[in-house]
Amino acid sequence: MANLFGTAFGVGLLLAVSIGALAAEAGVTNPQIEALPWVKFLGFRCVHSGGRITDEALKVGLKPTVAFANWGMPPKLRHPFVNHRGKKTLSASIFCHVNFNYEPFREWWRKFVPEVAERYKGKAVLAYKPFNEFHYGFLFDYSEPTLRRYRSWLKSRYGSIEALNEAWGTNYRDFSEVEPPREVPTEEVANWIEWREFTTWTFSDFFAETRRLIKSVDEDALVGSNFWPFPDPVSTGWNPWELARSQDFLAYDIYAVGRWEWMGLALDEVRSAARCAGREAWLLEFMGGPNNWRPKVTADDIWLEAHLALSRDIRCIIFYMWRPA
Repeated sequence: MANLFGTAFGVGLLLAVSIGALAAEAGVTNPQIEALPWVKFLGFRCVHSGGRITDEALKVGLKPTVAFANWGMPPKLRHPFVNHRGKKTLSASIFCHVNFNYEPFREWWRKFVPEVAERYKGKAVLAYKPFNEFHYGFLFDYSEPTLRRYRSWLKSRYGSIEALNEAWGTNYRDFSEVEPPREVPTEEVANWIEWREFTTWTFSDFFAETRRLIKSVDEDALVGSNFWPFPDPVSTGWNPWELARSQDFLAYDIYAVGRWEWMGLALDEVRSAARCAGREAWLLEFMGGPNNWRPKVTADDIWLEAHLALSRDIRCIIFYMWRPA
């Protein structure tokens, strides 16, 4: 592994070891972190999923990523999502548990995020990372807050219902009548295209606002989040090219181990999207060892795949260690 470390530091990358959310839940203490002097010696960094372990990492000289979500959010702000079949759910996917188009939540978020930035301003943090692999796990969200925002977005886009009707070939009397399609194919192709465009915009708008809130407190902060490279990212609600413009860096999470064609495609995608926005491409979770779905991982696997990432201009690699169950 010495060659890997030399190559990485030689091109100015940051290599990191990640301690996941389970560490905080298990009660990781200051002495436990200090028991890893080799982490500090090699210049590794610690990334986490909670405020407590961030504070512990800072005490011993590590440089953590401030990974935060809706800590302490009042339960009443959890507005349900509605999928294209009309089913209500409080979670849109495994990591998406807040309806960010619900205005009362956004009002709370606008107060909460600056408080997080104030807490860590001036401290040796690597970056701020809101949420984790945030995406829809179904065909978009049809809840009332999202529909209201879609209609408002259409009004700002077209100006009048007459202009929309002329462009779409429809006969709506008011924007309040517009319903996004819930099935594909649809007769209203223009409506479907705009609905997809709106959905990707509203994701990037949420992350852009979060970045502005942090920088209103700490203008030098780096703000970005990590996403999972799906075969069709638009179907998850977001678009990497849109997201890259809303953040200081664009990051993917990749666990490949031998699936090099898929890995190469994902790396090219994140690099392309980041470059188009003049941003850096990062990997905030990268295979660092065995896990439940890849029980056999060798040092050669990690060495080779890290070099595949380096060759595609990835500027930060965080090796994420899972503890197999």
